[in-house]
Amino acid sequence: MRKSKKIFLYFGLPLLVFMIFIAVIFYVLHLLWFMTIGAIVLISMYRKDRKFITLTKLGCILFLWFFFLCWNPIYWPGQISRHLNRGSLITPNAQCIIDLNNTFVNSEFYHGPYNRSTIQGQLQELSDIQYFLYSPKTNDNDWINYTYDFFQYPGVFDHIPTPEEVLSNRQDDCDGIAVVTVSLLVRLGYEAYVAESDSHWWTYVKIYGEDLNVSVRGNTYMVVYLNWWEEIGDPYVIFNQTTVILMQPLWVSWFDQMTDGYYIEIIQEFGWPLLENPLVIGMLPVVLFALGLIFSFGVAFPRKYPKKRMHLVNAFLAALVLGTLLTVFLFLPANLLSAGTFILIGSVTLLAFVIDRDYVTRWLWKSEK
Repeated sequence: MRKSKKIFLYFGLPLLVFMIFIAVIFYVLHLLWFMTIGAIVLISMYRKDRKFITLTKLGCILFLWFFFLCWNPIYWPGQISRHLNRGSLITPNAQCIIDLNNTFVNSEFYHGPYNRSTIQGQLQELSDIQYFLYSPKTNDNDWINYTYDFFQYPGVFDHIPTPEEVLSNRQDDCDGIAVVTVSLLVRLGYEAYVAESDSHWWTYVKIYGEDLNVSVRGNTYMVVYLNWWEEIGDPYVIFNQTTVILMQPLWVSWFDQMTDGYYIEIIQEFGWPLLENPLVIGMLPVVLFALGLIFSFGVAFPRKYPKKRMHLVNAFLAALVLGTLLTVFLFLPANLLSAGTFILIGSVTLLAFVIDRDYVTRWLWKSEK
């Protein structure tokens, strides 16, 4: 048995199976990213005579994506368990939700009692609850303060919390706000769901009332979104403690995800302040070359070049492309942010394709002869 096949069977295949499992339970956002990364690897590096090596690399690359999301192993069991059973995140009968309801009733935001038999009464209650818990850009006295996961949970980029964790700290990002809001609304008797789209979770509520004009709306309920704005778009999937509903075909969600400029906005938000630091400017070429070295080595492995400097050429090429991409993303205007992900995918795929097939190194080597 060939060595590459043995490595695949004993290492690559188990890793690939594990990452397929992770991709499925991390629906829908990360599943689509896993599929995209898999397509990039197979398009740029797959060759029949190296299929076992390529599939092993695919497993490793997908694991690196998972590691990027959660690089602290302490959180792995809990995060995998919560993704596997997202319904467990909705806890309407938890003591913290009971206490939260009492706090809301006694707060300045409460304008009840509300007439829940009417649409207007329910809209008023939902509006008051949103203003009480978290209302972006309009309220400085939010019960939950917005913060990024990686500031609160060291080693986790995308942490899925329980309501108890959120309310004990009184801070979290959109997913924490959503699970608390839905838990509270379910306790109050609403048909509420956590809605997931690209890079955002919010609250999806169905309300029913005797003043709902069925003949005009064509439905027996009205859908209300909390902590949502127009740029977010439609939900990919919604869930609560008993139900999971896929809201649109996966290919539609994939296109929405690829045309979302959220990650480019993060690069611009944190990139410009960092570049004002002279130390960061000085270290940037070193970091880019290190990333280029890792990228080129990963693509070319286990190939051995007759001249070591040929490997360095690929590393410089990768560093140059990565530096160019960083520059493009920093200066990308707002009306072109939706093209950012396609620029990234296309550039990385082409770069891996060129390095894997040694186009640059073979040209240089030939020119020396």
